[in-house]
Amino acid sequence: MSDRDLTVVVLAHDRPRSLARLLDSLSRAGSDRRTPLVISVDPGGPNQADVTAVARRFSGWPGPTEVRIADRPLGLVGHFGRVGAMTSEIGPIVMLEDDLVVGPGFETWSRAALDAYGGSARVGGVSLNSLWFHGIRHLPFQPLVDGSDAFAVSVAWFHGVVMHPEWWASFERWRDTGMPVVRSNPGWELPAVFDRFGPDEWFPTMTRWLAQSGRTFVFPRWSHATNHGDAGTHFDRATDWFQTPVAEACSGPRLPEEGTWVGYDAWQEIQLGSLLRRSARVAELTGGDLTVDLWALRTRAEVRTEWILTTRPASRSAGSWGESMRPLEANVIHDCAGGSVHLSRTDDVDWSSRGLRHANRTLARHAGHGRSPSVREALGARLATSLGALRSAKSRPAKSRPAKGDRT
Repeated sequence: MSDRDLTVVVLAHDRPRSLARLLDSLSRAGSDRRTPLVISVDPGGPNQADVTAVARRFSGWPGPTEVRIADRPLGLVGHFGRVGAMTSEIGPIVMLEDDLVVGPGFETWSRAALDAYGGSARVGGVSLNSLWFHGIRHLPFQPLVDGSDAFAVSVAWFHGVVMHPEWWASFERWRDTGMPVVRSNPGWELPAVFDRFGPDEWFPTMTRWLAQSGRTFVFPRWSHATNHGDAGTHFDRATDWFQTPVAEACSGPRLPEEGTWVGYDAWQEIQLGSLLRRSARVAELTGGDLTVDLWALRTRAEVRTEWILTTRPASRSAGSWGESMRPLEANVIHDCAGGSVHLSRTDDVDWSSRGLRHANRTLARHAGHGRSPSVREALGARLATSLGALRSAKSRPAKSRPAKGDRT
């Protein structure tokens, strides 16, 4: 990349202290290339004057700095759209919401990812943050370690986003033509929770686009930005749920060729290609007619393949594995004997609430490295069981806004 084809864009709204903290981290991170910085202000909040003052006083960035204030209040989705549209004007951008903090390697990571994947039809965005938890289960999410510095998940993650003009243009075309559903794409179907987010969220819509277009987000193995979860549009009070360690450096990231990365779908299940490349046994037994449901979130109606890899019990299994390795799919890849993960024909699986409770115990035990679930985990598993039974009883879940913090 040339020195001028990346711009850092900060999205600021009504949180002057948050903005000051982010700008301070940008000042400490610095830029060897005099990369431009744009501070985009969404007006209308009671603290607008303070936000504008913080933005205009900032002089700690080595590159040219510009403050852009919208003519009218935009809201989170509108502001995201306004900043995304800037790519047609200024080229690739790094989008930073104001409650983030960046590490010193954020620009190195961003440029390396754009060099590797910029304009790729397989990619829809690059995250600065390494996703640490499962967005529905709220248990640790650990991707397979393949020796590279990146992995892929088909979820639009909002803790620092690198956006290429071609990715944004593709997203806009899909959005502006009615968001068509393309059922021929293997990962077109999303978890029901994505139907329940409110209109003030942009990432569910972008995640749908990823699913419909066969694209993915690329994630670093360690974070170059972290989220303070400050009180604001989505949180009545601050939460540290999203905090991850921030890398203190980033030198020459080892990025896999597109399509060879360890990939996960919107359910955060390992993608079929990534699994079958690593398990000849599973590939031979199933012929690729397989659904991966290790998180036990799918209903019977959502599984359309002959075979399933699941933590639910089954009356008959073509293969079964343990749960000692991390992540769970590693037990299949390394052929670790046990009775926690089953490769079965879909009709042989226990789809009852009892089967779901069994899977919940397996997942909680795996997350606890073999220890028994705590009271909190047990209650969470019971809640998941109740929600699973409700989904099975209804053809479509009722639309209700997810709980605070359930942004994925």
